[in-house]
Amino acid sequence: MLEFLLLLETRKDKVSFQELYENTYRRLIFVAEGIIRNRLDAEDVVHDVYTRVARDYPKYRNKSEEDMLSLCIVMTRNSCINIIRERERHRETPIVVREDLLGADKDPLDGLLMQEDLAKMEKAIMQLDTEDKDILVLRYFHDMSYKEIGNMLGIRTKAVDMRLYRIKKKLREVMYNE
Repeated sequence: MLEFLLLLETRKDKVSFQELYENTYRRLIFVAEGIIRNRLDAEDVVHDVYTRVARDYPKYRNKSEEDMLSLCIVMTRNSCINIIRERERHRETPIVVREDLLGADKDPLDGLLMQEDLAKMEKAIMQLDTEDKDILVLRYFHDMSYKEIGNMLGIRTKAVDMRLYRIKKKLREVMYNE
């Protein structure tokens, strides 16, 4: 907390920021941990958010407590999404054909075809726009519910459902056309 206060100039800003911190810290941790599913990473994200807010605090000085909470939640959510995107960008997903899943009576050619299908799927996913990829990643890689995704992205649960339906349809079409 002290490091944030050192970034502030006036006593009034320090008191105001301390109140903001005390009133929002638990909520921001909850939001961050719900998205990235790791307490330490959530704490890092929230720390970075407070650092950015403290650094630019004169811009936020006249905002209401509710506005500041909303701003901090959006900043936290966006930082978490950026972390998830960065991890996905740097993550290499090896495609391994497990013979125990194929069974002894399966043709090895089937395994190669399955690998080709996975490569097509990866290529099709890369053709999606950013928000569609986000929805797909949050749903299937982070096991988030439609409601959680909707809350995080600021869209209705029904819209998440419809978007996922359209995304899957688009992926099927791209894979079929290849």
